[in-house]
Amino acid sequence: MTETRKHHVRLALMFGAYIFLHTTTLLLANRESNGYISAALEENLYYIHMTFMILGLLSFAPINRLTKDKTKPFDAFLLILLAVGIVILYSIKRAWVFVGIGSMAVFCLGYLGALVYWRMSMETVTGSRTGLVMGVGCGAAYTLQYFLEGHGLSLVLPVVIVFALVSLGFVLLKHSEVPQYTAENKDNEGIRKNLICAVIIASGLIFFNSFFNGYLHHLQIQSNFERIDAYAWPRLMLVPVYIGFGLLGDKKQGKYIPIASLCMGLVTLLHSALTASETAYWINMCLFYFSIASAASYFSIVFWNIAPKTRFPELWASTGRILDALAVIIMGILKFSSLPTAAVLALNIAVIAVLIITMAVNSDFNFFMQEVQTVKTEMTSEEAMGILGRRYSLTPSEMKVTKELLLTNDKQSEIAERLSIKVGTVQFHATNIYRKTGAENRAALARIYNSIIEKTDIPT
Repeated sequence: MTETRKHHVRLALMFGAYIFLHTTTLLLANRESNGYISAALEENLYYIHMTFMILGLLSFAPINRLTKDKTKPFDAFLLILLAVGIVILYSIKRAWVFVGIGSMAVFCLGYLGALVYWRMSMETVTGSRTGLVMGVGCGAAYTLQYFLEGHGLSLVLPVVIVFALVSLGFVLLKHSEVPQYTAENKDNEGIRKNLICAVIIASGLIFFNSFFNGYLHHLQIQSNFERIDAYAWPRLMLVPVYIGFGLLGDKKQGKYIPIASLCMGLVTLLHSALTASETAYWINMCLFYFSIASAASYFSIVFWNIAPKTRFPELWASTGRILDALAVIIMGILKFSSLPTAAVLALNIAVIAVLIITMAVNSDFNFFMQEVQTVKTEMTSEEAMGILGRRYSLTPSEMKVTKELLLTNDKQSEIAERLSIKVGTVQFHATNIYRKTGAENRAALARIYNSIIEKTDIPT
Protein backbone atom coordinates (compact mmCIF):
# COMPACT_ATOMS: atom_id res chain seq x y z
CA MET A 1 0.00 0.00 0.00
CA THR A 2 1.40 3.40 -0.97
CA GLU A 3 1.76 6.20 1.56
CA THR A 4 -1.00 8.13 -0.20
CA ARG A 5 -3.43 5.26 0.37
CA LYS A 6 -2.26 4.87 3.94
CA HIS A 7 -2.90 8.57 4.43
CA HIS A 8 -6.44 8.23 3.06
CA VAL A 9 -7.05 5.18 5.26
CA ARG A 10 -6.00 7.21 8.31
CA LEU A 11 -8.38 10.01 7.29
CA ALA A 12 -11.24 7.54 6.78
CA LEU A 13 -10.46 5.97 10.16
CA MET A 14 -10.51 9.40 11.81
CA PHE A 15 -13.75 10.52 10.18
CA GLY A 16 -15.53 7.18 10.56
CA ALA A 17 -14.50 6.91 14.22
CA TYR A 18 -15.81 10.40 14.91
CA ILE A 19 -19.16 9.78 13.17
CA PHE A 20 -19.56 6.47 15.04
CA LEU A 21 -18.85 8.16 18.39
CA HIS A 22 -21.17 11.03 17.44
CA THR A 23 -24.16 8.80 16.70
CA THR A 24 -23.49 6.37 19.56
CA THR A 25 -23.03 9.09 22.19
CA LEU A 26 -26.25 10.84 21.14
CA LEU A 27 -28.03 7.47 21.31
CA LEU A 28 -26.71 6.87 24.83
CA ALA A 29 -27.57 10.40 25.95
CA ASN A 30 -31.07 10.53 24.43
CA ARG A 31 -32.71 7.24 23.55
CA GLU A 32 -31.35 5.41 26.59
CA SER A 33 -32.95 8.05 28.84
CA ASN A 34 -36.37 6.63 28.03
CA GLY A 35 -38.03 5.47 31.25
CA TYR A 36 -35.52 7.22 33.51
CA ILE A 37 -36.63 10.84 33.12
CA SER A 38 -40.00 12.53 32.72
CA ALA A 39 -41.63 12.73 29.28
CA ALA A 40 -41.51 16.54 29.37
CA LEU A 41 -37.76 16.57 30.04
CA GLU A 42 -37.20 13.87 27.46
CA GLU A 43 -38.87 16.04 24.81
CA ASN A 44 -36.42 18.86 25.55
CA LEU A 45 -33.29 16.82 26.29
CA TYR A 46 -32.31 16.56 22.62
CA TYR A 47 -32.49 20.35 22.25
CA ILE A 48 -30.36 20.82 25.37
CA HIS A 49 -27.73 18.50 23.93
CA MET A 50 -27.77 20.33 20.58
CA THR A 51 -27.08 23.59 22.43
CA PHE A 52 -23.96 22.08 23.98
CA MET A 53 -23.00 20.64 20.58
CA ILE A 54 -23.00 24.16 19.13
CA LEU A 55 -20.93 25.49 22.05
CA GLY A 56 -18.38 22.73 21.46
CA LEU A 57 -18.23 23.41 17.72
CA LEU A 58 -17.72 27.13 18.31
CA SER A 59 -15.03 26.63 20.96
CA PHE A 60 -12.44 25.07 18.67
CA ALA A 61 -11.68 28.14 16.52
CA PRO A 62 -10.68 30.51 19.37
CA ILE A 63 -8.71 27.78 21.16
CA ASN A 64 -6.84 26.94 17.95
CA ARG A 65 -6.04 30.63 17.38
CA LEU A 66 -4.96 31.26 20.97
CA THR A 67 -2.66 28.22 21.02
CA LYS A 68 -1.37 28.90 17.46
CA ASP A 69 -2.42 25.47 16.18
CA LYS A 70 -0.90 23.74 19.24
CA THR A 71 -4.11 22.23 20.60
CA LYS A 72 -2.85 18.68 21.17
CA PRO A 73 -3.00 18.80 25.02
CA PHE A 74 -6.53 20.20 24.93
CA ASP A 75 -7.54 17.66 22.26
CA ALA A 76 -6.26 14.81 24.43
CA PHE A 77 -8.05 16.18 27.50
CA LEU A 78 -11.43 16.42 25.74
CA LEU A 79 -10.97 12.98 24.18
CA ILE A 80 -10.42 11.53 27.68
CA LEU A 81 -13.38 13.54 28.99
CA LEU A 82 -15.57 12.13 26.19
CA ALA A 83 -14.45 8.60 27.05
CA VAL A 84 -15.32 9.13 30.74
CA GLY A 85 -18.70 10.59 29.75
CA ILE A 86 -19.51 7.59 27.56
CA VAL A 87 -18.59 5.15 30.35
CA ILE A 88 -20.88 6.96 32.80
CA LEU A 89 -23.74 7.19 30.28
CA TYR A 90 -23.33 3.51 29.54
CA SER A 91 -23.31 2.33 33.15
CA ILE A 92 -25.41 4.77 35.22
CA LYS A 93 -29.03 5.42 34.34
CA ARG A 94 -30.03 8.57 36.23
CA ALA A 95 -31.68 11.83 35.18
CA TRP A 96 -28.66 13.91 36.21
CA VAL A 97 -26.41 11.68 34.11
CA PHE A 98 -28.46 12.13 30.93
CA VAL A 99 -28.71 15.89 31.42
CA GLY A 100 -25.33 16.79 32.96
CA ILE A 101 -22.90 14.12 31.79
CA GLY A 102 -24.70 13.84 28.46
CA SER A 103 -24.30 17.57 27.86
CA MET A 104 -20.60 17.39 28.78
CA ALA A 105 -20.03 14.48 26.38
CA VAL A 106 -21.87 16.26 23.57
CA PHE A 107 -19.78 19.42 24.15
CA CYS A 108 -16.64 17.29 23.72
CA LEU A 109 -18.14 15.82 20.57
CA GLY A 110 -18.71 19.32 19.23
CA TYR A 111 -15.13 20.43 19.86
CA LEU A 112 -13.63 17.24 18.40
CA GLY A 113 -16.03 17.48 15.46
CA ALA A 114 -14.82 20.99 14.64
CA LEU A 115 -11.23 19.70 14.82
CA VAL A 116 -12.00 16.76 12.52
CA TYR A 117 -13.87 18.94 10.02
CA TRP A 118 -11.01 21.46 9.98
CA ARG A 119 -8.52 18.65 9.30
CA MET A 120 -10.71 17.36 6.48
CA SER A 121 -11.03 20.85 5.03
CA MET A 122 -7.28 21.44 4.95
CA GLU A 123 -6.75 18.00 3.43
CA THR A 124 -9.33 18.78 0.74
CA VAL A 125 -7.52 21.85 -0.51
CA THR A 126 -4.20 19.99 -0.76
CA GLY A 127 -5.66 17.27 -2.97
CA SER A 128 -6.69 14.42 -0.66
CA ARG A 129 -9.82 12.51 -1.70
CA THR A 130 -11.88 13.66 1.25
CA GLY A 131 -15.17 13.07 -0.55
CA LEU A 132 -14.51 9.34 -0.77
CA VAL A 133 -13.08 9.43 2.76
CA MET A 134 -16.33 10.98 4.00
CA GLY A 135 -18.45 8.41 2.15
CA VAL A 136 -16.50 5.39 3.36
CA GLY A 137 -16.17 6.73 6.91
CA CYS A 138 -19.87 7.52 7.26
CA GLY A 139 -20.92 4.29 5.56
CA ALA A 140 -18.83 2.18 7.92
CA ALA A 141 -19.91 4.17 11.00
CA TYR A 142 -23.65 3.97 10.37
CA THR A 143 -23.52 0.32 9.33
CA LEU A 144 -21.61 -0.59 12.49
CA GLN A 145 -23.88 1.51 14.67
CA TYR A 146 -27.00 -0.16 13.26
CA PHE A 147 -25.84 -3.77 13.54
CA LEU A 148 -24.27 -3.33 16.96
CA GLU A 149 -27.14 -1.41 18.51
CA GLY A 150 -30.15 -3.45 17.35
CA HIS A 151 -33.01 -3.32 19.86
CA GLY A 152 -30.66 -2.91 22.82
CA LEU A 153 -27.03 -2.15 23.43
CA SER A 154 -24.94 -5.05 22.15
CA LEU A 155 -22.24 -6.58 24.34
CA VAL A 156 -19.80 -5.92 21.51
CA LEU A 157 -20.63 -2.21 21.38
CA PRO A 158 -18.31 -1.16 24.26
CA VAL A 159 -15.39 -2.83 22.50
CA VAL A 160 -16.11 -0.96 19.27
CA ILE A 161 -16.54 2.32 21.21
CA VAL A 162 -13.07 1.82 22.74
CA PHE A 163 -11.65 1.06 19.30
CA ALA A 164 -13.25 4.22 17.88
CA LEU A 165 -11.87 6.36 20.72
CA VAL A 166 -8.38 4.91 20.29
CA SER A 167 -8.54 5.31 16.50
CA LEU A 168 -9.67 8.92 16.75
CA GLY A 169 -6.97 9.70 19.29
CA PHE A 170 -4.31 7.91 17.22
CA VAL A 171 -4.95 10.01 14.13
CA LEU A 172 -5.62 13.33 15.90
CA LEU A 173 -2.69 13.10 18.31
CA LYS A 174 0.00 10.98 16.65
CA HIS A 175 -0.64 12.19 13.11
CA SER A 176 -1.50 15.71 14.16
CA GLU A 177 0.21 17.57 11.31
CA VAL A 178 -2.29 19.71 9.43
CA PRO A 179 -1.47 20.74 5.84
CA GLN A 180 -0.87 24.46 5.59
CA TYR A 181 -2.56 26.50 2.91
CA THR A 182 -1.59 30.05 2.05
CA ALA A 183 -3.79 32.08 -0.28
CA GLU A 184 -3.88 35.74 -1.20
CA ASN A 185 -7.07 37.78 -0.97
CA LYS A 186 -8.75 35.59 1.62
CA ASP A 187 -12.44 36.40 2.06
CA ASN A 188 -12.47 38.35 -1.20
CA GLU A 189 -15.77 39.25 -2.86
CA GLY A 190 -16.05 35.93 -4.71
CA ILE A 191 -15.37 33.87 -1.59
CA ARG A 192 -17.85 35.90 0.45
CA LYS A 193 -20.53 35.34 -2.17
CA ASN A 194 -19.81 31.61 -2.15
CA LEU A 195 -20.05 31.54 1.64
CA ILE A 196 -23.36 33.40 1.74
CA CYS A 197 -24.85 31.15 -0.93
CA ALA A 198 -23.54 28.02 0.78
CA VAL A 199 -25.10 29.08 4.09
CA ILE A 200 -28.47 29.72 2.39
CA ILE A 201 -28.41 26.43 0.49
CA ALA A 202 -27.28 24.39 3.51
CA SER A 203 -29.99 26.01 5.65
CA GLY A 204 -32.60 25.19 3.01
CA LEU A 205 -31.54 21.56 2.76
CA ILE A 206 -31.54 21.24 6.55
CA PHE A 207 -35.01 22.85 6.63
CA PHE A 208 -36.40 19.93 4.61
CA ASN A 209 -35.64 17.60 7.50
CA SER A 210 -36.99 19.83 10.24
CA PHE A 211 -40.67 18.84 10.12
CA PHE A 212 -40.04 15.12 9.94
CA ASN A 213 -37.20 15.26 12.46
CA GLY A 214 -39.27 17.05 15.11
CA TYR A 215 -42.36 14.94 14.44
CA LEU A 216 -40.33 11.73 14.55
CA HIS A 217 -38.62 12.74 17.81
CA HIS A 218 -42.05 13.34 19.40
CA LEU A 219 -43.51 10.04 18.13
CA GLN A 220 -40.47 8.05 19.29
CA ILE A 221 -41.01 9.23 22.85
CA GLN A 222 -44.76 8.59 22.69
CA SER A 223 -44.18 5.01 21.49
CA ASN A 224 -41.28 4.36 23.95
CA PHE A 225 -39.00 3.81 20.93
CA GLU A 226 -40.86 0.62 20.04
CA ARG A 227 -43.16 1.07 17.01
CA ILE A 228 -41.33 4.22 15.87
CA ASP A 229 -37.54 4.28 16.11
CA ALA A 230 -35.16 6.50 14.15
CA TYR A 231 -32.42 3.89 14.63
CA ALA A 232 -34.33 1.15 12.77
CA TRP A 233 -33.25 -0.35 9.40
CA PRO A 234 -34.09 2.71 7.22
CA ARG A 235 -31.05 4.35 8.84
CA LEU A 236 -28.97 2.17 6.50
CA MET A 237 -30.26 4.32 3.61
CA LEU A 238 -27.63 6.83 4.72
CA VAL A 239 -24.85 4.55 3.47
CA PRO A 240 -25.38 4.57 -0.34
CA VAL A 241 -26.18 8.29 -0.33
CA TYR A 242 -23.02 9.21 1.57
CA ILE A 243 -20.86 7.05 -0.69
CA GLY A 244 -22.50 8.41 -3.85
CA PHE A 245 -22.12 12.02 -2.73
CA GLY A 246 -18.56 11.29 -1.61
CA LEU A 247 -17.60 10.11 -5.08
CA LEU A 248 -19.23 13.21 -6.59
CA GLY A 249 -17.46 15.42 -4.09
CA ASP A 250 -14.04 14.52 -5.48
CA LYS A 251 -15.04 15.57 -9.00
CA LYS A 252 -14.23 19.17 -9.98
CA GLN A 253 -14.06 20.43 -6.38
CA GLY A 254 -17.59 19.23 -5.59
CA LYS A 255 -19.15 21.10 -8.53
CA TYR A 256 -22.00 18.59 -8.88
CA ILE A 257 -22.90 18.42 -5.18
CA PRO A 258 -25.38 21.39 -5.16
CA ILE A 259 -27.49 20.09 -8.07
CA ALA A 260 -27.44 16.53 -6.64
CA SER A 261 -28.62 17.90 -3.28
CA LEU A 262 -31.38 19.88 -4.98
CA CYS A 263 -32.60 16.78 -6.82
CA MET A 264 -32.62 14.86 -3.55
CA GLY A 265 -34.57 17.71 -1.95
CA LEU A 266 -37.21 17.52 -4.68
CA VAL A 267 -37.62 13.78 -4.12
CA THR A 268 -37.85 14.13 -0.36
CA LEU A 269 -40.70 16.63 -0.60
CA LEU A 270 -42.77 13.46 -0.37
CA HIS A 271 -41.87 12.97 3.29
CA SER A 272 -43.79 16.06 4.40
CA ALA A 273 -46.55 13.75 5.61
CA LEU A 274 -46.27 10.79 7.96
CA THR A 275 -49.47 8.80 7.48
CA ALA A 276 -50.99 6.06 9.57
CA SER A 277 -50.13 3.51 6.88
CA GLU A 278 -47.19 1.34 7.94
CA THR A 279 -45.90 1.17 4.37
CA ALA A 280 -46.00 4.94 4.02
CA TYR A 281 -44.21 5.29 7.35
CA TRP A 282 -41.25 3.16 6.26
CA ILE A 283 -41.07 4.91 2.88
CA ASN A 284 -41.01 8.25 4.69
CA MET A 285 -38.25 7.00 6.98
CA CYS A 286 -36.11 6.03 3.98
CA LEU A 287 -36.73 9.40 2.32
CA PHE A 288 -35.89 11.13 5.58
CA TYR A 289 -32.46 9.50 5.68
CA PHE A 290 -31.89 10.20 1.99
CA SER A 291 -32.52 13.85 2.76
CA ILE A 292 -30.31 13.88 5.88
CA ALA A 293 -27.37 12.29 4.05
CA SER A 294 -27.63 14.65 1.06
CA ALA A 295 -27.81 17.74 3.29
CA ALA A 296 -24.88 16.57 5.44
CA SER A 297 -22.83 15.71 2.35
CA TYR A 298 -23.51 19.16 0.94
CA PHE A 299 -22.54 21.13 4.01
CA SER A 300 -19.46 18.97 4.56
CA ILE A 301 -17.97 18.97 1.07
CA VAL A 302 -18.91 22.52 0.07
CA PHE A 303 -17.64 24.15 3.27
CA TRP A 304 -14.50 21.99 3.21
CA ASN A 305 -13.69 23.43 -0.21
CA ILE A 306 -14.42 27.03 0.76
CA ALA A 307 -13.11 27.23 4.35
CA PRO A 308 -9.33 27.25 3.65
CA LYS A 309 -9.78 30.33 1.44
CA THR A 310 -11.30 32.32 4.31
CA ARG A 311 -9.72 34.07 7.28
CA PHE A 312 -11.28 31.64 9.77
CA PRO A 313 -11.09 28.15 8.24
CA GLU A 314 -11.43 26.50 11.67
CA LEU A 315 -14.90 28.02 11.99
CA TRP A 316 -16.20 27.76 8.44
CA ALA A 317 -15.18 24.12 8.01
CA SER A 318 -17.82 23.01 10.54
CA THR A 319 -20.45 25.66 9.72
CA GLY A 320 -22.80 23.02 8.32
CA ARG A 321 -22.79 21.13 11.62
CA ILE A 322 -23.51 24.36 13.49
CA LEU A 323 -26.44 25.19 11.18
CA ASP A 324 -27.80 21.66 11.53
CA ALA A 325 -27.79 21.75 15.34
CA LEU A 326 -29.16 25.30 15.35
CA ALA A 327 -32.04 24.29 13.08
CA VAL A 328 -32.98 21.45 15.46
CA ILE A 329 -33.21 23.91 18.36
CA ILE A 330 -35.10 26.65 16.49
CA MET A 331 -37.61 24.26 14.91
CA GLY A 332 -38.14 22.56 18.27
CA ILE A 333 -38.84 25.88 20.00
CA LEU A 334 -41.19 26.98 17.21
CA LYS A 335 -43.00 23.61 17.31
CA PHE A 336 -42.60 23.38 13.57
CA SER A 337 -43.58 19.70 13.60
CA SER A 338 -47.10 20.65 14.77
CA LEU A 339 -47.89 22.62 11.58
CA PRO A 340 -50.50 21.18 9.21
CA THR A 341 -49.13 19.01 6.43
CA ALA A 342 -50.31 21.44 3.74
CA ALA A 343 -48.45 24.32 5.39
CA VAL A 344 -45.25 22.29 5.67
CA LEU A 345 -45.49 21.27 2.01
CA ALA A 346 -46.03 24.89 0.93
CA LEU A 347 -43.00 26.02 2.98
CA ASN A 348 -40.84 23.29 1.50
CA ILE A 349 -41.84 24.30 -2.04
CA ALA A 350 -40.95 27.91 -1.19
CA VAL A 351 -37.56 26.74 0.08
CA ILE A 352 -37.00 24.82 -3.18
CA ALA A 353 -37.60 28.07 -5.09
CA VAL A 354 -35.08 29.92 -2.90
CA LEU A 355 -32.53 27.14 -3.42
CA ILE A 356 -32.90 27.27 -7.20
CA ILE A 357 -32.45 31.06 -7.24
CA THR A 358 -29.45 30.91 -4.89
CA MET A 359 -27.78 28.17 -6.91
CA ALA A 360 -28.30 30.18 -10.07
CA VAL A 361 -26.71 33.25 -8.45
CA ASN A 362 -23.80 31.08 -7.28
CA SER A 363 -23.34 29.66 -10.83
CA ASP A 364 -24.00 26.11 -9.60
CA PHE A 365 -25.82 25.28 -12.85
CA ASN A 366 -22.99 26.44 -15.14
CA PHE A 367 -21.52 23.02 -15.86
CA PHE A 368 -20.45 23.69 -19.43
CA MET A 369 -18.82 27.07 -19.00
CA GLN A 370 -15.07 27.28 -18.71
CA GLU A 371 -15.19 26.26 -15.11
CA VAL A 372 -12.09 27.60 -13.48
CA GLN A 373 -9.82 30.52 -13.94
CA THR A 374 -7.06 30.11 -11.45
CA VAL A 375 -4.94 32.36 -9.42
CA LYS A 376 -1.74 30.71 -8.30
CA THR A 377 -1.04 31.00 -4.64
CA GLU A 378 2.47 32.04 -3.76
CA MET A 379 3.37 28.72 -2.20
CA THR A 380 7.10 28.57 -1.58
CA SER A 381 9.15 25.46 -2.18
CA GLU A 382 9.52 25.17 1.62
CA GLU A 383 5.73 25.07 2.09
CA ALA A 384 5.35 22.46 -0.65
CA MET A 385 8.16 20.43 0.88
CA GLY A 386 6.44 20.67 4.25
CA ILE A 387 3.23 19.19 2.84
CA LEU A 388 5.21 16.46 1.08
CA GLY A 389 7.10 15.59 4.26
CA ARG A 390 3.98 15.46 6.45
CA ARG A 391 1.91 13.53 3.94
CA TYR A 392 4.51 10.79 3.47
CA SER A 393 6.05 10.84 6.97
CA LEU A 394 9.56 11.65 5.76
CA THR A 395 12.29 11.97 8.39
CA PRO A 396 14.44 15.15 8.64
CA SER A 397 17.36 13.34 6.96
CA GLU A 398 15.09 12.10 4.17
CA MET A 399 13.76 15.63 3.72
CA LYS A 400 17.28 16.96 3.13
CA VAL A 401 17.85 14.38 0.42
CA THR A 402 14.37 14.99 -1.02
CA LYS A 403 15.11 18.69 -1.47
CA GLU A 404 18.32 17.85 -3.31
CA LEU A 405 16.55 15.33 -5.54
CA LEU A 406 13.78 17.78 -6.42
CA LEU A 407 15.50 21.14 -6.54
CA THR A 408 18.76 20.13 -8.24
CA ASN A 409 19.85 17.92 -11.12
CA ASP A 410 22.98 16.80 -9.30
CA LYS A 411 24.18 13.22 -9.12
CA GLN A 412 24.05 11.29 -5.86
CA SER A 413 27.81 11.69 -5.41
CA GLU A 414 27.46 15.49 -5.64
CA ILE A 415 24.52 15.46 -3.22
CA ALA A 416 26.55 13.35 -0.78
CA GLU A 417 29.46 15.77 -0.94
CA ARG A 418 27.24 18.81 -0.35
CA LEU A 419 25.45 17.19 2.57
CA SER A 420 28.70 15.78 3.98
CA ILE A 421 27.43 12.22 3.99
CA LYS A 422 28.37 9.02 2.18
CA VAL A 423 26.97 8.12 -1.25
CA GLY A 424 25.56 4.94 0.27
CA THR A 425 23.64 7.04 2.80
CA VAL A 426 22.12 9.11 -0.02
CA GLN A 427 21.13 5.91 -1.81
CA PHE A 428 19.62 4.52 1.41
CA HIS A 429 17.53 7.67 1.98
CA ALA A 430 16.49 7.84 -1.68
CA THR A 431 15.25 4.23 -1.56
CA ASN A 432 13.16 5.00 1.53
CA ILE A 433 11.80 8.19 -0.05
CA TYR A 434 10.71 6.34 -3.19
CA ARG A 435 9.18 3.54 -1.10
CA LYS A 436 7.18 5.92 1.09
CA THR A 437 5.91 8.12 -1.72
CA GLY A 438 5.30 5.31 -4.18
CA ALA A 439 7.53 7.05 -6.75
CA GLU A 440 9.54 4.80 -9.04
CA ASN A 441 12.25 7.34 -9.74
CA ARG A 442 13.30 10.96 -9.45
CA ALA A 443 10.96 12.10 -12.22
CA ALA A 444 7.97 10.45 -10.54
CA LEU A 445 8.91 12.13 -7.26
CA ALA A 446 8.97 15.47 -9.07
CA ARG A 447 5.47 14.81 -10.43
CA ILE A 448 4.17 14.20 -6.89
CA TYR A 449 5.83 17.41 -5.72
CA ASN A 450 4.36 19.41 -8.63
CA SER A 451 0.89 17.94 -8.04
CA ILE A 452 0.96 19.35 -4.50
CA ILE A 453 1.62 22.82 -5.88
CA GLU A 454 -1.05 22.47 -8.58
CA LYS A 455 -3.68 21.52 -6.01
CA THR A 456 -3.33 24.97 -4.45
CA ASP A 457 -4.99 26.79 -7.35
CA ILE A 458 -7.92 28.92 -6.22
CA PRO A 459 -11.17 28.99 -8.27
CA THR A 460 -12.21 32.54 -9.04
